[in-house]
Amino acid sequence: MRQIKKIIILTLIILLNLIITPSLEAETDFKNISTIGSAEITLRPDQAIIRLEINGEGSNKSRLNHQFREEIKKLTSKLQELFSNNIEIIQGEIEIVSYLDKANHFSKEIYRGTTYLKIKLDNNLIDNLNKLVDNIQDLNPVNSRVTYNQPDDFSYKIDRAYYTFKDPLKYQNQLLQEALNNSTAKLNVLLKLSSFKLVGIYQLKELQPSNISTYQEEINLERIKEATEESFKTELRVIYQVN
Repeated sequence: MRQIKKIIILTLIILLNLIITPSLEAETDFKNISTIGSAEITLRPDQAIIRLEINGEGSNKSRLNHQFREEIKKLTSKLQELFSNNIEIIQGEIEIVSYLDKANHFSKEIYRGTTYLKIKLDNNLIDNLNKLVDNIQDLNPVNSRVTYNQPDDFSYKIDRAYYTFKDPLKYQNQLLQEALNNSTAKLNVLLKLSSFKLVGIYQLKELQPSNISTYQEEINLERIKEATEESFKTELRVIYQVN
């Protein structure tokens, strides 16, 4: 009985080899043609981002944390109202540290907190940037503080401002598609000069990334100018299977 099972298994292995081997041989009949497609696109950044630093200080950690959230809520609500909800505001984490204030020969523990708001503008960039900067200055508690040494003091400071792209993936895909079209055009010339026929694309590799997704242009808030047009290039190696 065992001998019969061994014969059956051996027969199945031989049959499988007979089925698989021709397909492997057929696959090796394919030849490869490689071309490099290139593309270039000129774009102007369509989004402005301001990173606003918010600082607060107080003698009670729990109260300071609560006041921080109230301050952020109040500021966010006011900015959304001023811009008719046409801005996006992303809040970062609140970090609170303590230090000893040794003024007047007495040590007193003081808590200092910091957080950041990332404010995104997409329309009428120059006008809205000027409007945003002016309103941040007007809303800054430092400029409206009546008395000093309040329990919880807050201040705003624009940490950074830059232009970027709202949807970089859209432009990256457009650039890659143009590079692929360029590669295919070169392939068609080679096919006409030979007897090969296209089977399909075997491999794609971007040789020169466009870096659209990481592009940033710093903004001088003292003299706000339109974003600069920038050229982005890419190269795409495409390996085609032909027979």
